[in-house]
Amino acid sequence: MSRRAIFIAVALLLASPSWAGDGKPTLLKKIANFIDTMTVSGIDTSYITMPRKPWQVMAKSNTNESMIRLRATNYELLGENSVIHWKPDIDTRVYTSLGGWIGYRGYGLGLSRTIGNGKGSGFSIGAGGSRYGISLRMRSFESDEMKFRMQGSSPIDDHEDVIEHFDSRDKMEIDDPIKIKSLLIDGFYLLNGKRFSYSAAYDQSVIQRRSAGSVMFGVSWLQTKVDYASPENGLLIIFMNDIGRIDQKQLCLGAGYAYNWVPCRNVLVNAQVMPMIAAINRIKTWTYDLYVEKSGVDEDGDPKYDLIIQPFPPEVKHSRMVVNWDAHVTLVYNSDNWFASIAGQVNHFRYSRDNTYGRMTDWYVNTSIGIRF
Repeated sequence: MSRRAIFIAVALLLASPSWAGDGKPTLLKKIANFIDTMTVSGIDTSYITMPRKPWQVMAKSNTNESMIRLRATNYELLGENSVIHWKPDIDTRVYTSLGGWIGYRGYGLGLSRTIGNGKGSGFSIGAGGSRYGISLRMRSFESDEMKFRMQGSSPIDDHEDVIEHFDSRDKMEIDDPIKIKSLLIDGFYLLNGKRFSYSAAYDQSVIQRRSAGSVMFGVSWLQTKVDYASPENGLLIIFMNDIGRIDQKQLCLGAGYAYNWVPCRNVLVNAQVMPMIAAINRIKTWTYDLYVEKSGVDEDGDPKYDLIIQPFPPEVKHSRMVVNWDAHVTLVYNSDNWFASIAGQVNHFRYSRDNTYGRMTDWYVNTSIGIRF
């Protein structure tokens, strides 16, 4: 079943009648009652209130960019006593996606699709209570352009004692686009769930009436796959120490602080920062042997050659512990029947493997408007 079909099925389920014909509550109604209880459990209603209408439908516009910064050091490519620091920057450009979200008191499902010239898609699902929350976000995209910086030094021909230094920056088109997929699962727990609400800022399932903050503990699971293993990308593979595919898995634990400021009625400003330590940082890489093979002759009868890449068995290593972080800022306006918000988020992750390093920075600005019913 496609993700679009799943979204439609959930939407129909949420819109279905909540009571059986004999007056007895259905399973859906029982679940709704449980969610209502969890939403208000332990909260101070002078700070947090629950809207009378529980269902929410939102239209969303998401502007985002993912930036992958790779760095590889090679000591053999230009011969003995040479060194090259190769630093490619792979960006998705700034893309905009349109989508929707439907849910019951913060428990919901959303889908989005990139518009314009971008090639990408996204899927998200989330749930939250008075003291906890969890969300899942999947993204996939392609990049056909890369900026890079090359620094290093090498002996001048026939003068091994004379070292030439170089430093150049340029941009190149990628014939076979780099394919990137990511899965991010976030969970958190609030110490002050009695007076502070994360849901008030990020899904508007409840309303923050008075300013409050909270220490929060978080855990995240990140999976990122970067694949550029193609003969058309042979130069990139060579400079990346023969690596053509990278799979990264990180389990991060952290603690931070979040604050909801209510400057006036119906308006909320939220900010939060959470440093995180990568307790598990697993890197799986595929290296490739590159060679040239005769593939035939051209129109003039001259031989034609193709670049062939041959994969070696993958190698798994555990990178050293690193510090990552994420930050959020949100502005919300609430009324009885509708609400609107604009939210920005930045996630930053790092890894390393031998002489190859990488980091991914993912930011987005999410604008939404929704109704309650």
